[in-house]
Amino acid sequence: HLHLYDLETQNRHQLLSYCTYVQWVPTSDVVVAQNRNNLCVWYNIHAPDQVTNISIKGDVEDIERIDGKTEVIVDEGLAQAVYPLDESLIEFGTAVDDQ
Repeated sequence: HLHLYDLETQNRHQLLSYCTYVQWVPTSDVVVAQNRNNLCVWYNIHAPDQVTNISIKGDVEDIERIDGKTEVIVDEGLAQAVYPLDESLIEFGTAVDDQ
């Protein structure tokens, strides 16, 4: 299970069951996780109920953030698949949190 713990209120929120992968997107406030065949993206971690789900066929290997693009690399057995994330949402969330 993946939980988010609010230090200020001391409340715990379960974000995801059967979580096999979780990572912050480098230099952002975005969280990417996997449960079974879903890639789950929280573009705003302060709104844990607002999650973007993307169906995938494999296991998340890495997150790459290069030249203004953020991509999730998924191992699909014989090949790798690349799932692009919404860069405008990543940049917006990071800019809001930085203020």
